Amino acid sequence: MEIDASYLLCSKNIMLFTNSRLQTTQKRLLHWEYKEINNSNKIILQHLWDDTYNFLNLLQNNNIKISHVLWKPNSVDENVRRNIAEKLHIPVDVIPYDQLDNSDFLFRLLWKYSEKELCVLEVWGYHLNALIKQKEDIIKNILWVVEITKFWHNRYLQYLNTHKKLPVPIVSIAESKIKEIEANYVAKMWVIWIDLLLHKYWTTIWSKKCWLLWYWMINSNVHSRLNQFWVKSCKAYDPKFNKSENPARKLFFSQKEILENSEVIIASTWSTSLSLELISLYCKDSVILAAMWSRWREFPIEEMKQKRTRREEDWGSVLTFKNEKWKYIHVLYNWIAMNYMLQSCPDEVMDPYFSEMLEWMKILHTEELSLNKIHTVDPEKSKEIISQRESSFL
Repeated sequence: MEIDASYLLCSKNIMLFTNSRLQTTQKRLLHWEYKEINNSNKIILQHLWDDTYNFLNLLQNNNIKISHVLWKPNSVDENVRRNIAEKLHIPVDVIPYDQLDNSDFLFRLLWKYSEKELCVLEVWGYHLNALIKQKEDIIKNILWVVEITKFWHNRYLQYLNTHKKLPVPIVSIAESKIKEIEANYVAKMWVIWIDLLLHKYWTTIWSKKCWLLWYWMINSNVHSRLNQFWVKSCKAYDPKFNKSENPARKLFFSQKEILENSEVIIASTWSTSLSLELISLYCKDSVILAAMWSRWREFPIEEMKQKRTRREEDWGSVLTFKNEKWKYIHVLYNWIAMNYMLQSCPDEVMDPYFSEMLEWMKILHTEELSLNKIHTVDPEKSKEIISQRESSFL
C-alpha cells in the first residue's frame, strides 16, 4: 500500500508518531521499580535536541526530578532550551567549552546540589577535575555516571590506573551494545550529510578516495558506510594503531601516502591531528575536509584563517580557501561538526540509550559500587533493552 506523503506531513499525524518513539523507556518506567531514584538530585550534561527534551519530559511525567541541565556549546536548538526552562521548569545553563574545561563552574554546581544524593549524567567526562577538588563531605553524597564515549572512558581509566581508585563510583557504557547502535546510526548520517553537501556543488562522495583520521568506534562505522556509497577507496590513519588490537589494522597506511591520494578527509578527533604544513605539502588540490566533533579542533582552522590568500563562501555551507601554494582547500559547513547539523539521533535510536540510562541510575542508587574499577551495565540487561526496542518499532 502506498502512503500519501502529504498525510505524513500533517502536524497532527506527526504527533501520533512522536508520542510513541520512546516506547521502551516508557514501558520500563511503568513496569520497573524506579522509586529509588526519585529523591536524589540529578544533573545532565549533553546536547539539547528534541530527543533530550522528550526524555526529560518523560522522566518528569513519572515523578523523576531533574535538578539542572548543562548545555554543550555548538549543540544547539534554542527552542528546546527554552522549552526545558519554561515548560519543564528545569534550570538550564549554556557553558562555553573553556568553562567546562577549567571545572570551576562545575565544582560550584556539584557543591550546590550535594546536600542530598546527587547523580550526574554526562557527555565526555568534564566533571572529573571538579570531583577531584571536592571535600570528603561533598564527595560522599555524589553518585556518578560516565556517558557514551570510549575516549573519556579511557580518561577515567587512566586516572584509576594512576591513583588506584576513583573519587566516586563510575558507570560507563562506552562499550555497550546500545552505544554501538547509536554509533552505527550517527556514522550513517554523517556520510549521508557529507554527500548531500557535496551535491550542492554538483559533485558526490561516490568514486572519491576517502581518508579517515583515526579509527575509533564512530569512524569504524563510517568506514563501512562509505563503502556502501561506492567510494573508490577508503583508508584509515591512526598514529596509535601499533598499540591497538584493532582487527582493522590492515587498513592503515602511512600518513603521507594517504594525504597525497585522498580527495576527502573525514576527521573525528579530540585534538588537531593534521597540521597546515602537512595539508600544504601533501594534500591534493581541492581536498575536502569534513570535521565530526564539536570542538572544531580536527583541522588547524585558526592558522588557515591567518594564512589564507583567498576565501570564497557559498550558501554558508562550504568555505573554500586558496593557500600560499595555490591549492584549493574546501572545509565543509563552516567548521561546524557534522553531527550537530543532524541534531543528534531520532527518538527511535535514542530510546534504548535512554532506557539504559535508567539502568545506570538504578544501579548507582541501589548497589554498593567499589571505587577501584569502572562499572558497566550487565550485558544481558543491554540485550533485554535492545530486544524490547526491536519489538516496539511501529
